[in-house]
Amino acid sequence: MLRQICRCGRLSGFIQGYINTDSHFGAVLKILFPDTILTTMESPIITPQHEAQHNSKGKKLSSKLYDSILTHVNMVWPNTFFRHHNNLPHPPNAHILPPMAVPTTHITHKGRSYSTFSMHSGGSSLSYLCRDGTVDARFIVSMWTQVLMGVSCLFIIVAPHALLSADDMVYSPYVS
Repeated sequence: MLRQICRCGRLSGFIQGYINTDSHFGAVLKILFPDTILTTMESPIITPQHEAQHNSKGKKLSSKLYDSILTHVNMVWPNTFFRHHNNLPHPPNAHILPPMAVPTTHITHKGRSYSTFSMHSGGSSLSYLCRDGTVDARFIVSMWTQVLMGVSCLFIIVAPHALLSADDMVYSPYVS
């Protein structure tokens, strides 16, 4: 039963990744899975020209940050492989992660405002549930937006809170 659930999940991800492509395969998927088109059409469609215009307004990412985003994007969208912009020559119809991204300083998520640490230190603190089930707290260092395959993506770069020194740890009420 678990195998069947995994197969259904992989098939659904595959369909979502290829149904909006301009190819014969995308056209066949639109015929076979018309319900999927409705859910993907609800989000605004961004043309490749608008995608390029948005991404070109940004700043060049550092190589370390670019590599981190590239790894994350390829992990989130495993059916669509994004190539590094320096891996030349690019094959036809390849997806290349742009080296530019638009910096963002403020966002609102579920009614809460968040900002980068340089803008407001209190608004940059967040906690989240890790994959291993623990809760971690960090500061937002920077936020970047890119449009990839017609989808606006927000990347939030976080840094851990600084640990207390050994002298200050003695006075911390949270140790016990």
